Amino acid sequence: GRNSVRDAITNIANVSVYKRFKMTERTSFEIHATALNAFNHFNFASVDPTLLDAGNTSSGNGFGDPSLTGANGRRLIVGGKFTF
Repeated sequence: GRNSVRDAITNIANVSVYKRFKMTERTSFEIHATALNAFNHFNFASVDPTLLDAGNTSSGNGFGDPSLTGANGRRLIVGGKFTF
């Protein structure tokens, strides 16, 4: 049928927080944390559009099957910065 082979919905939420501590008049320290894909919703790569791959279940193949493609999970990044 029409549009029967569509890709999964992409949901991405990125969150970043930071706190700056003033040490002296001219120096400060900043700590930050960033969460990419904060809710850990799997966003699959594009669905294989090649009709010749129908029935093929190897990695990255399989016409219209988003579960066969790779998906990126949550990434957490923590860092600090000293400014003078």
